[in-house]
Amino acid sequence: MRKEVENMDERRTIPRWRLDKDVSVSIPGRDIPLRGRTVDINLKGMQIALPVELPDGAALKMDVSIGRGLAFSVEATVPWRRHEGGMHYHGLQFTRLNDTDKDSVGDYVRVQCADQWREHWWEEVGHPSYGQGKTEE
Repeated sequence: MRKEVENMDERRTIPRWRLDKDVSVSIPGRDIPLRGRTVDINLKGMQIALPVELPDGAALKMDVSIGRGLAFSVEATVPWRRHEGGMHYHGLQFTRLNDTDKDSVGDYVRVQCADQWREHWWEEVGHPSYGQGKTEE
């Protein structure tokens, strides 16, 4: 069940990397890809801003292109959405992302978000220092 939220409790177990890039989302049954902006991403999901709401449904199959360097296919649910400033913001929770695409997303994030990656890499991989705000030396 999707819901519209204003103030959301943060329940992510790993960080999302801030990523402000053009995004194109192709959904089966829709002739023209949806174009918008990414807000953040990790290997479990992403937030995107689109000019329209995504359709209801338990799972969406999507082809996603971010900037000029990343394209992947994913199945995702839309656990929340909000409307702000003429755009529809959607939280996408990935339910199926193959290993090759996981590697592509990870490689892209490491390059595009290098400053964030260096600061928080252990949170993404489950390092024992997660949540302590510092790395072991």
